[in-house]
Amino acid sequence: MVENVEDAILGKLLTIIKKELKMAIDLSEFKPDFTPIEMMKMGVFGGAYFKEAKPEDFKGMNDSIVKMAKTQVGPFDAKNNKYGVKAGLPKSEWVKAGWIFPEDPLGWFQWYCRYYSGRRHKRDEYHIKKWINYKKRWKGRKKMSDVIRQGLIQWAIKP
Repeated sequence: MVENVEDAILGKLLTIIKKELKMAIDLSEFKPDFTPIEMMKMGVFGGAYFKEAKPEDFKGMNDSIVKMAKTQVGPFDAKNNKYGVKAGLPKSEWVKAGWIFPEDPLGWFQWYCRYYSGRRHKRDEYHIKKWINYKKRWKGRKKMSDVIRQGLIQWAIKP
């Protein structure tokens, strides 16, 4: 009986350590390949990322980003994307996954626009780690579908 309890505790400790190791990332690795404006000019999110935006959703972004963002109000059309394909999950799935936060209710790209504009927030490290992990996942792959390529540019990563 004692061995099972010890095994259970050891298993939990290993799980915690593995999670911490995954989070041990050098934040200086955060070097996006594209600015928010470059991304929008290339074609991302079907031209509809800011479709549901309220005036306060543009606060913390520099004027040139706001001006460009206000052209990205939909309706969604995959033809507006660089690779002409739909990539990514619907916002409802982002919410279910816990990727939407009150300070950036539109998601990662809204955070990136604000971060690029100079805003700093307690959740920056979370977003940066997510970006680094995403980049590492796809880095160096020679063969990629257009859906993967589109997804990468929507994360400011050169395919």
